[in-house]
Amino acid sequence: MDRDKTKIKLFFWYTVLWVFLFIALYLSYGVYFVDLSSTKSKWIALFSGAIALLFSACKICEISYNNNKYPALDKIIAYFYNGVSLFFKRENKFLFFVIFLIAILLIKPLGVPFVFCYLTGTIFAVFCGFIANFIATRAAAKISKENGSGINFGFKVAFNSGVAIAMAIVGLALIPLAVLYHAYKDYLVIDGFVLGASIVVLFSNIGASIAKKATSGAIELVNQLEGEVSVYDKRNPLLLLSGITKSIFKVNALSLDMFLSFCAVIVASMSVGAMALNLMGAFLPLIIASSGVFASVIVILFIKMNKIKNPMKALFISGFCTIILFCIFSYYVINTWFMGDLGLFYAIVVGSLCGFIVCFINANYIFDKFKPVKNVANSAIAGLSFCIIQTVKEGFMGVFLPVIVIAISIIASFILAGGIQAPLIGVYAITIAILGMISTFGIMMCINIFALVSNDIDVVSNTYEIGEEIKNDENIGMLGQIGYYIISLGKNFLTTTAILTALSVLIAFSVNVQLEQIDIINPYVLASLFIGAALPYLYCSFILSGVSKTASRLILEVKNQFKRFPQILRYEMRPDYEKCVCVAANTSSIQIIFYTVIVVFIFLIIAFKLSSEALGGFIFGAILSGSALLYSSLNSAIVSKAAKKYFKDEFINAPISTQYSILEQNNSIYSHLKDLITPCLSSLLKFLAILAMALSPVFM
Repeated sequence: MDRDKTKIKLFFWYTVLWVFLFIALYLSYGVYFVDLSSTKSKWIALFSGAIALLFSACKICEISYNNNKYPALDKIIAYFYNGVSLFFKRENKFLFFVIFLIAILLIKPLGVPFVFCYLTGTIFAVFCGFIANFIATRAAAKISKENGSGINFGFKVAFNSGVAIAMAIVGLALIPLAVLYHAYKDYLVIDGFVLGASIVVLFSNIGASIAKKATSGAIELVNQLEGEVSVYDKRNPLLLLSGITKSIFKVNALSLDMFLSFCAVIVASMSVGAMALNLMGAFLPLIIASSGVFASVIVILFIKMNKIKNPMKALFISGFCTIILFCIFSYYVINTWFMGDLGLFYAIVVGSLCGFIVCFINANYIFDKFKPVKNVANSAIAGLSFCIIQTVKEGFMGVFLPVIVIAISIIASFILAGGIQAPLIGVYAITIAILGMISTFGIMMCINIFALVSNDIDVVSNTYEIGEEIKNDENIGMLGQIGYYIISLGKNFLTTTAILTALSVLIAFSVNVQLEQIDIINPYVLASLFIGAALPYLYCSFILSGVSKTASRLILEVKNQFKRFPQILRYEMRPDYEKCVCVAANTSSIQIIFYTVIVVFIFLIIAFKLSSEALGGFIFGAILSGSALLYSSLNSAIVSKAAKKYFKDEFINAPISTQYSILEQNNSIYSHLKDLITPCLSSLLKFLAILAMALSPVFM
């Protein structure tokens, strides 16, 4: 009966999807070839958002299909989902207090419409996190329960979960932005939406990162306290917290991060476009983003994951096909709107290829056939210190080429759009190029979420504590291995996205306050530039300190449970898993507020005591140093893990060798840095730029 109901729902959602798709194509024809009016432009953005949400609903139905075959599946889902919900409920109490306090402070200087958009952004960001948790929990549990159905079944469920989350986020970004812009017709007011979303993302991502690494450290100490209590032992009070932080939180962080990037780049492009080309320039980003939705949906409809033998090859071919289709759509838009002036189209092509190229540049830090991985593996012969030095060296080497690609993309976009003759148009082209890269993030994001779900199903299988045995065969290992490779490539795309998003928003701030250049000879600007360059390191040190404090609280809670209830160690009593989740949420939330207040305090001093030019230098310095720190830490972590895997695969007795032990210690060091620095810095850079853009009316 349940299967029949699911079939009916699936048929209904797909029918509505095709109806909306044909209506959107008809309206697109009207805009591209017949009528360039703003009214029809609005409908395209709204319909593309609706199509994305409908497509997400279809994939959710496909994920839930056949669930009734396994009655215990609902118990597994509830076990993990309740843990995730408990963490975010505790965290959201602090978050909502901060949100409404900021809203009160913003009403007088920026007005009620701005605050309304700000609150709307927070609501949609929280809802995005809820959807990501909802889908990821079900997908991971279903794969872990049904992996005996075959490896292609796991591919299909993981891919459907990625599509569902990615399309839901695209829809939840496009629809409110289109509605709010048409309601207020003021891009400065819409900045409030992005500011609200950035606060939620900063809070959620950093809280999850602190909780994840604190839990990892606390579990190691639990093993020292009670040697027989392993990571996945039911007697471990940290079992539930470990499961949700290692699996579900990754998907949640990725989803919120990409939601913020998508919204921020669109709003930044609209702001610059309104100054450069008036109404047409403001609407073009919405149309370009809609074209990316159409391209992603069309390509995904032709992917049959249950018939694919090589998912890595298929997924990246589909990503490349999406870029080509998106460029075709963009060509018709630009050619029609600008009567044959294709400068902005060339910028879109450059931006679309930028992220894809960066992914493959850093592939030599992932696969063992390349030299950096072998260098790190061989360096372990000389000892841990030399292994660490070699890993640092490879990470530093991985900074230069991606930055060169970004620099070339910026210059090429500016020149190809005619920026030499019309600088404002050239600057607009840079933001459009960045939007071109992120407009295809629907397919890129579903690829990355596919990888995350595949990589983490072993965690779901091992940390389910209700008592029912879960089948765990070689399919899980193969899914995890494929997921590892894909997500390692995808993280470079996400890092590039974060950097370029912050840059795009900084450009919008500069245009809004009419800041044509930053004079580094000015002592105030120079000082702000140095402070901004040092800020990412200060913030990362705060986060590392937060991990230590949270881990200490968790250890105290575990000790307390073992002391008060000795029955836990005799399997006579269930540990209080939920209490550990609450401790992690409360401790990390308090620290996030404290650390962020310090950053905002520095920001406000520079903004109001110096000048908008000094503020621009401050943010620019943070972006520059943050970019280097992001790439170096990410590549060091990836190459250290790849080296360990390479050594294990090459030698039969690798796990018991001294060299493998050194590589394992080396990987442990850099994985901690990567898991903290990457999400925290990417969120911080975007938050600083968005805060400046949102407060730009104050500096006018």
